[in-house]
Amino acid sequence: KSTYLRQIGTLAVMAMCGCFVPAEYASFRIHDALLTRLSNDDDPERSLSTFAKEMTTSSMILSVATESSLILIDELGRGTSPIEGIGLAHAIAEEIIKIKAFTFFTTHFHQLTYTLSKYPTVVNLHLAVENNTRTDQSTFRLRFRHLLVDGASDAIDHYGLELARLADLPPDVLTEARKVSTKLKAQDDAQRAASESDAIAARRKIILRVGVQLEQALEHSTLEGEDLLKYLEGIQTETIIALKDLLPLTEHQPRECVDPSELGHGD
Repeated sequence: KSTYLRQIGTLAVMAMCGCFVPAEYASFRIHDALLTRLSNDDDPERSLSTFAKEMTTSSMILSVATESSLILIDELGRGTSPIEGIGLAHAIAEEIIKIKAFTFFTTHFHQLTYTLSKYPTVVNLHLAVENNTRTDQSTFRLRFRHLLVDGASDAIDHYGLELARLADLPPDVLTEARKVSTKLKAQDDAQRAASESDAIAARRKIILRVGVQLEQALEHSTLEGEDLLKYLEGIQTETIIALKDLLPLTEHQPRECVDPSELGHGD
């Protein structure tokens, strides 16, 4: 991904200079600036850590970028914890989307492929990798195709461990790393399942409450006309707000269907 971004930047500069580019066909926009965040090095001369330099560069990009800029950002958020890195990468990407600058934004945070997918101008791409699993061993082998294809990449278990194996790390180190990562993944999956269960239960509770309110209105309400309409609109507003509050927990998770009979009626 890093090489691909540098290639884009180099070709853009060549095209703006009027040079030929090594391609059968190429089409470039006219940019007013090429803004990049590609290096993951620190800056001892300015007493900046890797993360501090990341944030300083990102701040500069956001302050000067325009709709005509070309922005290249590689692996933003690596210098801090994964949770904070995802949050910062998402927020910075959103600001760039608002600016409408043409941007290539590479990341190892798979979560961003769906948290940013709600924006119509965001297109997910990935470099194709073939996962050739063998039935006689627990490890797998990768073949890098060096081909850019549509869509987010499929999550591959222990992708980093496979790359470490290709780098000839000692087998006992890889075995221990696989044990620890498998255990941590199991704990994470269990926590995610519990969170999803809580969110589904809360959603069902909200829907059941709406059913009770509507039944009570049907059987006992003396409201008519505009007053009844305002009452129903109030229920609708409260329900929408309550369900929106659950979105961070339920987003991109399978929705559980609620049997209408659980609401107290079959219609």
